[in-house]
Amino acid sequence: MGSDEAMRAVVSQEVVDLLYLCGRALAGEAAELGRVSRMDLARVHALAVTQSLSALAYYGLESAFAGGTAPSAPLAAWRSERDKSVRRQMLFGAERAQILAWLCDNGIWFAPLKGAVLADWYPRVGMREFSDNDFLYDATRSADVARFFKERGYARNADGHAAGLHDSYTKEPVYRFEMHKRLFSGYLSPEIARYFEGLESRLVGADGSPYSLQLTSEDNYLFLIAHAYKHFMSGGTGVRILCDLRVFDAHEGALLKRDRVEQELRAMGLAEFAASLERLAACVFERDFEPSCLSAGDAEMLRALTSYGIYGTIEHHAELKLERAKEKGGSAGKYVLGRIVPDDAWWDANFPFANKHRWARFPLLLFRYARAVVEPERRARIVAEVKVLLHRK
Repeated sequence: MGSDEAMRAVVSQEVVDLLYLCGRALAGEAAELGRVSRMDLARVHALAVTQSLSALAYYGLESAFAGGTAPSAPLAAWRSERDKSVRRQMLFGAERAQILAWLCDNGIWFAPLKGAVLADWYPRVGMREFSDNDFLYDATRSADVARFFKERGYARNADGHAAGLHDSYTKEPVYRFEMHKRLFSGYLSPEIARYFEGLESRLVGADGSPYSLQLTSEDNYLFLIAHAYKHFMSGGTGVRILCDLRVFDAHEGALLKRDRVEQELRAMGLAEFAASLERLAACVFERDFEPSCLSAGDAEMLRALTSYGIYGTIEHHAELKLERAKEKGGSAGKYVLGRIVPDDAWWDANFPFANKHRWARFPLLLFRYARAVVEPERRARIVAEVKVLLHRK
């Protein structure tokens, strides 16, 4: 336990206020008007946006003004974001139903992941914001799936990412579906990749069709943790994972074989990470939550979750990559060399074809260097890495 002053330096008031609003929404309880009136709503709203929690927090905020008049600013924009989240979920639901029906009709198995599952478990429509729907599917039919999405008006991999693990399909106004051939590569963790490599053999039936499958409760939980860890180690992930864990526990907790889950978490090196998330999810949404009740380690985890946004920052991404390289005994020089000439694990994650056919690496490296020159986002990442390297010398 830390002192109030020390913990406030780690966990800001707007973080506490945002968690309070989210907690009330998740519990279906009314927020206290007196407490809401003392909040700096502009700061809380700004934080909620970075965490993809605007809709959930607004549901909590709205409850404080039941039967009364809410202040006009910044609630008009905030309410609009909630309404957009509701609309997005409804549009995705209708589009997803048609896509999944086609997959079943054409004998292609699939299993939904992450937000495609969790959004329906939240208490109200639109509470769980998402930018895409993810599915694991039969990758032997990837050409058929690509042709289907193209005929439906979708662009494939329009964001320019390498299709090592999944293909993304996007279409206006809001649609984005990520079709995963596999879930993890050894680039992050060989142990995590090894566990999920055989996931399809453990899938179970979902709704009567032999092609509509789902993860077991245990694998669903393990994927939530592993996916959060992937983002946490790649630049940051937001506090929304705590909301997801709270909702998951309410929906699936009684079914979970916890001994097996704990065993697999230890084998993947995720036990400590998961335990910290679970401790936070169990306490931060309570009405009387105060940062002083947290251990120093859990307070630092909460600070990290709320400092870099839902997708992390390029600067923190660069810091983490250099940190991991040094933990493995590498120097800054070796790190730079590894970025210029990547190892096999990087090729496997980003260009699996070139990992199997080494002759393809040279032209792909030239392609990679050219993209680094012409694409602003990639240039920004390189600049961030250079700054971190110069700072740490």
